Amino acid sequence: MHRLTPLLAPRSIAVLGASADLGRIGGVPVKCLQEWGFAGPIHPVNPRYREVAGLPCVPDVESLPEPVDLAIVAVGAELVVEQLRRAHAAGKARAALVYASDFEEGGDPAGLARGAALAEFARESGMPVCGPNCMGGANVTDRIYNSFVASFIEAKPGEVALLTQSGNMSSMLYRLARNGGLGFSHIINTGNESCLEFAEYLDFLLEDPATGTVLGYIEGLRDGPRFLRTARAFRERGKLIALFKSGRTAKGAEAARSHTAALAGDTKAFEAACRAAGVAPAEDIQHLVDIAHVHRFARGREATRRAAVVTVSGAAGAVLADGLTARGVELPPLPEASQAALRAVVPSYGMIGNPVDTTGNVMNDISQFGAVLDAVLASPAHDHVLLYLPSILLPRAQPMLKGRQGKLMVVVDPANADGNRGIAEAEGLAYFTDMTWCARALASYADWREAALPEMPAGAGGGPAPPLPAGVAQLGEAEGKRLLAGFGVPAMPEALARTVEEAVASAERFGWPVVAKIASPDIAHKTEVGGVRLNLADAAALRDAFAGILEGARHHAPQARIEGVSIQPQVADGVELLLGATRDPVFGWMITLGLGGVWTELMGDVQHALAPISTAEAEAMLRRLKGFALLDGYRGRPRADVAAAAEAAAALSRAVLALGDAATEVEVNPLLVRPAGQGALAADALVVLRGA
Repeated sequence: MHRLTPLLAPRSIAVLGASADLGRIGGVPVKCLQEWGFAGPIHPVNPRYREVAGLPCVPDVESLPEPVDLAIVAVGAELVVEQLRRAHAAGKARAALVYASDFEEGGDPAGLARGAALAEFARESGMPVCGPNCMGGANVTDRIYNSFVASFIEAKPGEVALLTQSGNMSSMLYRLARNGGLGFSHIINTGNESCLEFAEYLDFLLEDPATGTVLGYIEGLRDGPRFLRTARAFRERGKLIALFKSGRTAKGAEAARSHTAALAGDTKAFEAACRAAGVAPAEDIQHLVDIAHVHRFARGREATRRAAVVTVSGAAGAVLADGLTARGVELPPLPEASQAALRAVVPSYGMIGNPVDTTGNVMNDISQFGAVLDAVLASPAHDHVLLYLPSILLPRAQPMLKGRQGKLMVVVDPANADGNRGIAEAEGLAYFTDMTWCARALASYADWREAALPEMPAGAGGGPAPPLPAGVAQLGEAEGKRLLAGFGVPAMPEALARTVEEAVASAERFGWPVVAKIASPDIAHKTEVGGVRLNLADAAALRDAFAGILEGARHHAPQARIEGVSIQPQVADGVELLLGATRDPVFGWMITLGLGGVWTELMGDVQHALAPISTAEAEAMLRRLKGFALLDGYRGRPRADVAAAAEAAAALSRAVLALGDAATEVEVNPLLVRPAGQGALAADALVVLRGA
């Protein structure tokens, strides 16, 4: 039995703070449990009543006639911990659900203390406690109601579980999902998660045979590694998790913290976590419902990104084609045999490629629609078919839709005509009323369906932690490059010059031209202090640069420790990459990879992934960059050594895993990627240590 079974599938329930007014917080769960015909005993607890809803009411938790699986705690915040301690001491409750707010979410000292006391009780007792600041929900499969609102009373059983950190979002998502024809296994509102974390609820739903899909609203996660493990297990079993996360802007994150006291974490890290764990990210709660709707009809069928569109309106076909292709859904032309069959029934002014426009002529003779479907469904170039059949056309076309269960079919009816949803779903078609919602749902589902879980690379543990100097905020450039080179990040040759004569001698050894850079562990961004000079072609130029670099550093950073000037060969035939890693408080190390210069700073052309990453994943990240053509021989340039760049990224991933929490940021900028076969070199490195 799962640890959360007494909480989410209880066989007996007590309501602490039960009310004889069945419209109040303490009365609604009693009323709804009775209406749903809950099979187990229900025990109201309140010293003010002898009876609640025809049930005997005991004065206190110690007077319960038997231990219960679940205690629903409907008392004020100041009484919650006391009531739970008494219930546990008397052996009367195995799990609890706490409605009361005014805990961590307000941020005031008294609320924080109450939240800490509740969390301490849960740790000491081992009791699973949902909430606080939680509205409850329902186990629809087993007809168990534990919410203080009656919103879910009409929920129909099904395979979709709703898991939200907000009570209001739980209600909104439920209404949208119910209106979209979805049925439910569980509706769970987690509240502040003072005692139980989001991923533990996911773990329960993973093992729940009634749950095939989880739709979630989150504001933040506390246990990133557990979330990743559990979500990957969902994906491996073919179960869908789709999540919508708020807190994607500064204001949104601020509101999320005040709402559930959750750590929002970095949005890019969350998106990378979704890719790593096989989770479908959603743009809003309507998007969540739409992804689940496609999943409901797509299982057992091909549902990739090769679509055929059939419409009775050229304009609608154009809008759908734009919406699909903009999101990466392909519309391959129909094969010649299919087009020939279509030309026999589609007017000459209609379209027979893809989209197929039957024109309004189909209104005169709907029987032609069967021949259109035959031709389109016969195409091996398409995995699913999108039909635009508004208003009365869908009922008239229903006889021709029967028995066509081979490929996924989706219908769009902007009129949302009465009964049309039922007709579509009875024939195995997903039903949408909005073209944009339909296009993004199909694209997101194709992304989820086609994405392979990243493989855990060999040696993912990162190896032994390197020795680090004590009492410094960051490593100097040379020291940082030496550290990374130990894990396989190749470094540019360099020499430290303390005098201008040493600088010239090093340049003669490397060969002209050279690069000169300030060497200081206290200056992270060298260009900001005039600390980098390029293309120094002779001794005179180097002498001038040497003096200017030292003067600029002393002027702009007078407190910085100056070790000298680093001399490096000038590499003219490399493409600059930014390769970095930052430590996210929820998910750990996140790798960032992008083209250097304006591509990163102005265009934001970067890719993110959670460490560890393999060489293959790093190469896939490079190929997703908008500017990848610069690495791939753009306008006659030599192809860059993409394999070497990918190996350097994987090596940096190993390095940061070995560093663990001893560092907070690592950056190679630039990583110079030379022509194919010539490797990649770290020209600069920054390692920021913890506490800097």
